[in-house]
Amino acid sequence: MKPRAEEGIDANGGTAPGPVGGAGGDISARPLRPIVVAPTYNNAGTLLDILWRVGAIGLEAIVVDDGCTDETARRLEEWRTRAGGEVVRHPRNMGKARALLSGFAAAAARGYSHAVTIDTDGQHDPESIPSLLKIAEGVPAALVLGVRSEQIEGCPGRSLVGRRLSNLAIRCECGVRVRDSQCGLRVYPLELVVGERALRWRSGRFAFEAEVITRAAWAGRPIEEVDVACRYLPREMRVSHFKPWRDSLHGVALHARLLGAALLPWGGGAQRRGLEGRAGATARRPLGRRIRAWLSPMELWRQIRDERAGRAEVALGVSIGVFIANLPLYGVQTLLSLYVANRLHLHPLPVVAGSHVSTPPVGVALIGAAVAVGHWLLHGTWVWAEIAATPASGAWTMAGWMLLDWLVGSVVVGLACAAASFAGVWLLLGLVARRGARGGGSAWV
Repeated sequence: MKPRAEEGIDANGGTAPGPVGGAGGDISARPLRPIVVAPTYNNAGTLLDILWRVGAIGLEAIVVDDGCTDETARRLEEWRTRAGGEVVRHPRNMGKARALLSGFAAAAARGYSHAVTIDTDGQHDPESIPSLLKIAEGVPAALVLGVRSEQIEGCPGRSLVGRRLSNLAIRCECGVRVRDSQCGLRVYPLELVVGERALRWRSGRFAFEAEVITRAAWAGRPIEEVDVACRYLPREMRVSHFKPWRDSLHGVALHARLLGAALLPWGGGAQRRGLEGRAGATARRPLGRRIRAWLSPMELWRQIRDERAGRAEVALGVSIGVFIANLPLYGVQTLLSLYVANRLHLHPLPVVAGSHVSTPPVGVALIGAAVAVGHWLLHGTWVWAEIAATPASGAWTMAGWMLLDWLVGSVVVGLACAAASFAGVWLLLGLVARRGARGGGSAWV
């Protein structure tokens, strides 16, 4: 589905002009010409402070009023009268993705090369923008992400968990490690999101900001990161439009779709395989070095010990292997584990190790559990009673329906075992890390 940035709504309620040539061509050959794009929805209490501070650092801004129903319109009129800024208005709330796309279209129509996006809820400091632009000047083709500290007073615990899970999913989808996939303070090359050469995406609202990272990496674009200041207002002053259930489910659906694409031999930016796994890296390593690094136990040890996301990746690898172990695919489980590890940019040793829980006697117990669960789900009765009541002459018939029970139950039992193994490995590695730190060794962080 092609992004429809050209359908932005202008200040008069009409259609914003489509992108002009300023957003096309070789961006590295043009001087950087940035503008701030600030989507806003009912943030009247903090909006003007953000806009005056943007102006103080010498940048123009386009504000997208995404169907606000508070005092935003009046305050934007005051800002436009005094600062001469541009306002793009949506007649109704259309979500953050559409607001960003409308702002991008307006920026491209005015000939800007890059858009700096910032939220207007007071969480981001506009004074961090020059740091992002400095990176964009050195790597104009890059998507530059702001990174918020995880040690911020007032940061909701669910936001931190969601950020880490999203970071992990993006790592598996495209091989790039990012530290904050959900920060709204970032720099977009406009040719990345507007015009004929723009990326394709399907998600809306908040999920757009995560999807664009994966698709930019699949397209071979550099992903750069910059630490930025962040604050959370007191709860009574905080205005958030994130709907935990709705937006979390959208995020789960997004990453399930992207992970599915990454698993396909021809999907997930297959032509970009071999990119380095860190943000901003674009050069290919020789094939032999990539294979050695992929299989090396020392690489696995370094990953666990030295990288913040290492424990999560190892735990995920083991859990995926455990899921594969539950599937009725004996004889090809190791090959499938290697394939999945390669496609999801995981070290193969944890995945293969997890798949070996299918070895007897554990494997026999897993088969029995899968048959029992599958039979209960399909028939509403326990399989043991069915076995006892089936005469010997019906053994082949019983074997047929038990195979179907096994197929269904293996997925359910596999998911449960995968979740338990992820939590167990994560907690075990964390415990070892804490003991190592108390004993004077290097902590695994």
